[in-house]
Amino acid sequence: MSKPDSPRTKQFCLHLWDSLFDAIAGASVLSAPEKRVLEGLWTTSTVRRCATENYPGHVEFARHVRMGVKRLRDTLESLEEKGLIKPCDAAARGYFLNPLLLEAAYESVKSEHPDLIN
Repeated sequence: MSKPDSPRTKQFCLHLWDSLFDAIAGASVLSAPEKRVLEGLWTTSTVRRCATENYPGHVEFARHVRMGVKRLRDTLESLEEKGLIKPCDAAARGYFLNPLLLEAAYESVKSEHPDLIN
């Protein structure tokens, strides 16, 4: 792939995020609140670790995704049961995100935009 700061790399990354969020939005196995929470977690994540960065806690995050704290907890539990997230240890406060979602988005963009690779 191109240098990290090249225009082609930036374009590839934009396509990658679009593909990831399109996949989340189109997932029939996810409810609307699950989609909102998963999208919110990915927007606060680091791709390298596939983990949220600086998770603000349930109260602030619930406000961010426009839902009540109890509903957020239930939704996080549901996403965990589906294997899409996993809580980090207590000290890290946050969530690991299933990297298979990102890998699927990467493969999709790679096949749709081969000109952006190499």
